[in-house]
Order: sequence, then C-alpha cells, then structure tokens
Amino acid sequence: MEVIYKFTFEEGSDDMIGLKLVQNATSMYLALSEIREQTRQWYKYGDREAIPVEEIRDTIWDITAEHVDLDKLGG
Repeated sequence: MEVIYKFTFEEGSDDMIGLKLVQNATSMYLALSEIREQTRQWYKYGDREAIPVEEIRDTIWDITAEHVDLDKLGG
C-alpha cells in the first residue's frame, strides 16, 4: 500500500515555511544520527592510532551531503 500526501501552499506562506523547516530538521536529524553511529564505530577501534582529520572531515561531509540539500543551506 502506498500513501501519498500532497500539500499546496503559496510560496512564502507560513505553512510552506513551516513544512520546509520540518523537512530540513528531519534531514539534519538523520545526518546527525548517522554521524553519531560513525563516531561510535571509530571509538570501537580503541588501540588504533589516531584517525586522520581528513577521514573524519570527509566522512562527516559525505554523510551530511547524503541527507541534507547543501545547496539550499548555502553549503
């Protein structure tokens, strides 16, 4: 079964702005959840030498780009 919700708001209306904020917040939450899980994985290595800063930065950037439309956020 598939359920599709369709909303029609005037551009710039409070309802449209609110809907976009909820969508962005959900995307950011998903990105942060995945970053949290990745951080836990890094900590599991315990005796491993320091993780290169580039690996951390690139991984966080990739996760964020996967979930958040960076063009809309100015990223």
